[in-house]
Amino acid sequence: MKNIIKYRWKIVLALVSSATILSLHSNPQSAKDVFLSMPESTFLYLTSFNRMNLLNSYSINPMQASILNAFGDTITLKNLTKNYLLLKIQNASLQLIILPMINKSKIYCIIYTICELACDSFIEFYSVSWEQLQTNLFIKPIIKSYFIDENFNNTSLDISFIQFIYNPKTLLLQQIYNVTNLSLGIEDQQQKQNFLKKNTKTYKWNGFQFV
Repeated sequence: MKNIIKYRWKIVLALVSSATILSLHSNPQSAKDVFLSMPESTFLYLTSFNRMNLLNSYSINPMQASILNAFGDTITLKNLTKNYLLLKIQNASLQLIILPMINKSKIYCIIYTICELACDSFIEFYSVSWEQLQTNLFIKPIIKSYFIDENFNNTSLDISFIQFIYNPKTLLLQQIYNVTNLSLGIEDQQQKQNFLKKNTKTYKWNGFQFV
C-alpha cells in the first residue's frame, strides 16, 4: 500500500512539475497574478480589465474595493496577500490559495462558499496552467461521523453543510460542520450539543496535502 501511495504522489508531482515548466515564462508568483490569470468562466465572470480595476481599487482603498461582474453582481475584494485572496459576492465568497509543493512547484486551491440557511463550501485544486486536479489527492474528506454521534438518530442530519475557511496568517484550513445553524426540530439546545462531537476539523498544508 505504501508503494502505491508513493507511486501516486510521484505521478502527481510529475504532472505539477510539467505544468510549471510549460508555463515557466508566465508562471504567476502571487495571488494577484493568479487572480488575473483565472479563466473568466470560473465563478467570477469578470474580464481581465475589470479584475485589474478591482486590484487597483484595493491598492488605493482596501475598504472600498468593489466592481460589477457581467451579471451585475457586486464583487468585493476583502483580503489580498502574496499567497491568498478573498472575494465576496452577495451571499457567496471565493478564496484563492497558492500552495507550495515540496518539489518547489505550486498548485492553486479554490474554495467556493454559498451561505443560505447555513454556509456550504466546495473545494478544488488546479495546476499553474489551470488544469483541474483530483481533490482527494490533496485533502482527505471527513465523513459525518467525525462530527456527529452515530447513535443519534435524526433524519435532518442527512443533509450536511460543510464550510471551509483558510486563515492566511496561521496557514491553517478549517472545515466547519454548520448543522447547528439549522432548524433540526430539536427544541432543547442542550440536546444539539449532545449529538455534536466536534464542529471543526483543522488542517495544515505539508507540501503534499492538507493533513
